[in-house]
Amino acid sequence: MRAMRLARMTALLAVSVVLVACSSSTSSTSSTPGSSAAPATLAASTSAGTESGGTSVGPASSALGTAPAISLGAPTTVAGSAGSSATTSVPTTVPAATTGCEQLTNGTHTIEIAGVARQFELYVPAALSFMRRPLPLMVLFHGYNGTAKEIATDTRLDLQAVNAGVVLAVPQGVDSPTSWHVDGSFGDDDFIDALLRQLTSASCIDRANVWLAGFSAGAAFTGVYGCAHAAQFAGLVMVSGLPPAMCPDNSPIIQISHGVADQVAPFNGGDQLVGNSTVHLDPVPISAAAWAARAGCAVSAVVALVGEASNVSTWSGCARGQTVSLVAVSGLGHAWPGAPAPAGQAATVPVVDPGCVALKTMTNSPDDVDAACLLAAG
Repeated sequence: MRAMRLARMTALLAVSVVLVACSSSTSSTSSTPGSSAAPATLAASTSAGTESGGTSVGPASSALGTAPAISLGAPTTVAGSAGSSATTSVPTTVPAATTGCEQLTNGTHTIEIAGVARQFELYVPAALSFMRRPLPLMVLFHGYNGTAKEIATDTRLDLQAVNAGVVLAVPQGVDSPTSWHVDGSFGDDDFIDALLRQLTSASCIDRANVWLAGFSAGAAFTGVYGCAHAAQFAGLVMVSGLPPAMCPDNSPIIQISHGVADQVAPFNGGDQLVGNSTVHLDPVPISAAAWAARAGCAVSAVVALVGEASNVSTWSGCARGQTVSLVAVSGLGHAWPGAPAPAGQAATVPVVDPGCVALKTMTNSPDDVDAACLLAAG
């Protein structure tokens, strides 16, 4: 057990390195709710484009060792980030204990965590209340200095999800610049716990088909939080921000997408300086293979070229009957494939859209998923 805790703490430190060590300045001056302290953060992009900014990072504590299990009931309190209890302030449009799916409405919703109002955007299919079966839920995390609305629109998941019959929730990070905190500070874990309790208490949400997805810092948070609660999720999608393998052998489906030309979260890995320590990051293909090994998958992946730029490696035969996949996109920098990106970051040929792949997997599409999700670069 002690060895496992040490491994997890090492992984969390490396998570911080993945995206913080490559950042040098920030242009954001916005003020967001939260503590005035400066805990370790995950640096990522302003939306689904390029990364900016950063902060120094000390050793990260193990969120995996302390994160509470998700309860799918309807509790009235959640643990505050400082260890106290905080009443969950539930929006009138989304009662925490509702079974009526008509209560889930598009727009901004608020949950109070330890006295801080935390917000998330909700996108729901138009005929939600008339569905005959529960619908899948995707929770999407933006990157460093990003916003919920930006990542939803830049990835087109605000439209793709509802068209596919998937409910999309997009939480807003806090701190200035905004980010996600793997060390348990700012109440991020408590916020996502409460968000999931609230949404999965509705009878129209399929609790067996809940996915997490994220870009850059949001991808790293997806890996850390998702692995801490692996049995609760059907899939994790990590784009341009792959943390070290940390899921147990009951790993959900793992879908990884990364630009080969990414210099922010380098595809080829290398040594990164964090404070007075040097941490080695494995190349993304090696790290992806480690995720497959942790999931109990076959040693060798099946590799296929989809389009001109997307090399797809898929490991099958995993312990939970799932798959682990890596889409390595040639010519792509630090960007969500197909999303708007600054000059020099986008691929110049059609690429596999990871959001589309996830949605088709969630809805058991009969399509050749990767081929069906090729789209022009942003």
